[in-house]
Amino acid sequence: MGYYTYYELDISPHGRNAFSNEEIDELEKEIDLLNVFESGNTVGGYYCNAKWYDHDDDMMRLSGRFPDILFSLHGDGENHEDMWETYYLNGRMQYCEAEITYPPFDESQLSEPIEDGGERYSYQTRDVPPRTPPSKLDFNAVELL
Repeated sequence: MGYYTYYELDISPHGRNAFSNEEIDELEKEIDLLNVFESGNTVGGYYCNAKWYDHDDDMMRLSGRFPDILFSLHGDGENHEDMWETYYLNGRMQYCEAEITYPPFDESQLSEPIEDGGERYSYQTRDVPPRTPPSKLDFNAVELL
């Protein structure tokens, strides 16, 4: 069975602005030899969903063959918390786990309220009667507070 991860590979020149055409050709030939990416190119990035357990070894070898080119490999694993970015440069790597943060509640950011006509909830079954519209309730929920 195995564990699948969605990979995105971005490639950029390190310490300069652009690749030469020869570098692009050589990079694309070498990345094709990895035989893991389903689609992509040097300019737009490469993509795959794979069981690529040796990605660090492969990417460190690749980056060692192309000095001064920064390879950024992003991974989204099957587990929700398995998100990371690894950078490879000159045969070395830096692994970074994702740090997910949410902003605190801000009442000023609330959307406009939805108009409630008593419709069923999205998963409410048909054998249960629709909800009573707020205008037909015998009490005011705010007064209950």
